[in-house]
Amino acid sequence: MASNIQSEAESARDRAQESVVIVRVNTDPNEYCCGCVVRSKFVGGSGNRTTLVITSSKFVQGRENDLTVVFWNKKELKATFLRTHGAFCLLATDFYLWCQPIHLLEGNAGLENSRTFMRVPLNHSTTRFVFTYTSSRSVESYPVETPNHAVPNSHEYFMVSCSYFQKTSKGVSRLTGAPVFCTGDAGTAGRTIGIILQDCRPATGCSGAEFKVALNASHLQKVLSILDPPDPPQKRNHNLSGGKKRKATGSGGGRGRRQRV
Repeated sequence: MASNIQSEAESARDRAQESVVIVRVNTDPNEYCCGCVVRSKFVGGSGNRTTLVITSSKFVQGRENDLTVVFWNKKELKATFLRTHGAFCLLATDFYLWCQPIHLLEGNAGLENSRTFMRVPLNHSTTRFVFTYTSSRSVESYPVETPNHAVPNSHEYFMVSCSYFQKTSKGVSRLTGAPVFCTGDAGTAGRTIGIILQDCRPATGCSGAEFKVALNASHLQKVLSILDPPDPPQKRNHNLSGGKKRKATGSGGGRGRRQRV
């Protein structure tokens, strides 16, 4: 039984790679960063579906029309920029069947000093597996001037230790937008506990850059609801709702014949 549970957990960890993408600039293969699949949906007003990806807004800025999303199996699709919210932005591609949206772990489970894992960019088309470590459940920041009061919303972030230091030409960590996964048991393995925001100490060559600041799953859900708000409910067409039909009238005001359409 234990071996079966272990194999299920390992399988879930393997499937997690299908959620990770690389976003690259078409005209410069050295410019790329991480992202992840958040959902697939139907495009309003059509029967077409689209795949949605979240990544770094700073990386995308100024390159909105020159981006490609590279999926886990090196499938490449043109990206369309949709919108930005804070450090992240939303991209869309044609619907791609062979990928998986991230599955967020509810609450703050998995944030207690635990082993996690990520897929980090090896180059502009490939990622590799690395073990990481959640070293702090919450980033409780306190300004020097008022050390007894935490910085607002700092509890929405946590710390991850990851030995990956590459940056883009804009100084953006290539990990911004990369999901952090649970190792866990069969029930939680491969679930996303958050996504990387930035290096803890962004200076190049800084020894503290091993520590990354990540957005926890609960706050990420709020960000996604802004980037990709739910579709408004469709208005009911009363003419098709089974109500009474109006009688056709003639031009003279009397009762006329109903015309054929």
